[in-house]
Amino acid sequence: MHPHMLLVHMLLVLAAGVLALAGAALAQTGPTPVLPPVVVESGRGIDERRRTEEEAREAERAVELSPQDATLRVWLGSVRERRGDREGARRAYEQALALAPGDRTATKYLQRLRGASSLAGPGPGGV
Repeated sequence: MHPHMLLVHMLLVLAAGVLALAGAALAQTGPTPVLPPVVVESGRGIDERRRTEEEAREAERAVELSPQDATLRVWLGSVRERRGDREGARRAYEQALALAPGDRTATKYLQRLRGASSLAGPGPGGV
């Protein structure tokens, strides 16, 4: 057998062995990837932060384009709240209520935010 053909044969046998081992590992663990939970959660966290940052930019741009739309301000507030910007969220909800005083969603979100704030204790400036 030609040396190159022998090398190709050995690589094919090796690849078949690797595939067999991978198949056996998947059969034991199921269809999910075999990654430690910390790695999976870390990756999800990075992906979620990236999506939230993009969504924040989109919400801010939408409010710039339609400043009288209370619904967009509620969206902006909820994005800010998810990012941990409680003060920015509060301002956005209050602005939504100034535009649409009966907005149930803005009222609910603002009350929830204030309730969580009172549980956490006073923030900077006694807020």
